[in-house]
Amino acid sequence: MRRRSLGARLRDIREKAGVTADEAATALDVHSSTIYRIERGKVGIKPRDVKTLLARYGIDDDDQLGELEGLAREGRQRGWWAKYSDTISPPYATYIGLESEANYLYIYDAIIINGLLQTRAYAEASFKFAPAGDPKQIGTRIQLRMDRQERLRLLKEGAELRDQSDDEPTGQARPLQLWAVIDEAALRRMIGGKAVMEEQLSHLIEIAQYDGVTLQVLPFDGGAYPGMLGTFTILRFAGADPDVVYVEGKTGDVYEETEEQVRPYWQIFDSLRAAALSPVDTLERLKQRLRDVKDGVPDL
Repeated sequence: MRRRSLGARLRDIREKAGVTADEAATALDVHSSTIYRIERGKVGIKPRDVKTLLARYGIDDDDQLGELEGLAREGRQRGWWAKYSDTISPPYATYIGLESEANYLYIYDAIIINGLLQTRAYAEASFKFAPAGDPKQIGTRIQLRMDRQERLRLLKEGAELRDQSDDEPTGQARPLQLWAVIDEAALRRMIGGKAVMEEQLSHLIEIAQYDGVTLQVLPFDGGAYPGMLGTFTILRFAGADPDVVYVEGKTGDVYEETEEQVRPYWQIFDSLRAAALSPVDTLERLKQRLRDVKDGVPDL
């Protein structure tokens, strides 16, 4: 994320200075393709090279230089998920990095409950349907999924602190805003059996009541709706960093980053949350589904 933000700013500065990518490349003694990769956040850049580029662009603002050099240093650091690099693909590692930096997540899932909202038992059961693999690697990927949920646990801790005091907890920043729309099919799909689903539904009921979380269910009786052919996540960041759409696919992950690419997903998500049950009705639907599972009520 730091590389992406730095690259976008360097590109903006270069273009405003009227310097071509070839001219910037000459200043660093690299090929122009390296400049484009830096500006897209695909590779890092050394702080001293940032200084060289800014000098070539005619920028002598020490404050701006210090800020961009700081981004360059941070962009070369390994993220917490680096320890899982031998079990996940580079595109998915990119998503984890973006997710970790996003201030807002807008998620739509149709078949299975999103990994951020899964219990460990549900996650373990879902991996049983994946192609056969090394059990150790599968265990590591499940742990990664649990580690991704740390920011949600911070939301829970913040709510508990507020429950214990009439005052807002000092310095308690809200680390994440999450809006998830889930097709009712994901709630009715009995992954892992009765006990696993009871725990998972109870977990969703709890999460739905966290500050900073909005959860909606798309009911079966709503009929067809836009977006039902695929799931996606919209990531929004603080400041001027543009939104990113992540679409996970069996043949490869897809990232949409331009305004023209992202806009249709916002339109679909707006339609989805308009068609879904309200957060209050969603909570009641989750509680009813939990009662049905406990009582062994068959699905229609």
